[in-house]
Amino acid sequence: RKDDATRGLRHVYSDAIPITITDYWGMQGFTFYTDALSQWGTGVACKAADGTAIFAGLAEHEADCGKAQVLSGDAAKVFTGLADLFAKAKVQREPIGEKKQNENFAEPRVGSVLKKMRTVLNRRIHRPPKKAWSLVLKWATAATNLSNGAWVRVKGKTSRDSAIRNFMQFGQKVLVKDHGAKVRSALDARSTERGYVAPAGAAGGILTVAWERDIH
Repeated sequence: RKDDATRGLRHVYSDAIPITITDYWGMQGFTFYTDALSQWGTGVACKAADGTAIFAGLAEHEADCGKAQVLSGDAAKVFTGLADLFAKAKVQREPIGEKKQNENFAEPRVGSVLKKMRTVLNRRIHRPPKKAWSLVLKWATAATNLSNGAWVRVKGKTSRDSAIRNFMQFGQKVLVKDHGAKVRSALDARSTERGYVAPAGAAGGILTVAWERDIH
């Protein structure tokens, strides 16, 4: 959906999702963004799903997809009264009416991400604690971007292929080399056990987290 005034501009659709469980870092929800052209999704954990969080998260989405020119959200209260934030971000607002929520492209992507999150957080074996949901969000968002083709459209084939090679089950134990550690003896540990979170970056890196606290 594009009005004549915004046709041809970079259009981002957004949604705000409250989570009843506060994570390890005090986050109580997340904002989600979908780029209309590439379908790239970005999920950003936040302390409160309010207008400030919407625009803070948008900056993270723009780091991958470029400057947003139009931002759409549903008729929920969180998207009202934000004229100053739209002006500051130099983004046009294109509201989605209450009776046209199916036109918010972010919502089906959010549904896909939440389904993947529930699968991980409720699995029987090696189930992560519920307070790790914001880490699982990163994994589920990456999985969605890979499966719907958005990763290759935004980051290119080389990055996509690397991300697929590096894709693992959330929480899988990995050994991460500690390149900065001073090795006093040949018997000293040169790597640390971490828990896998998600593929990251165009250079083929991965996100990990301390194994003991958040995964085991």
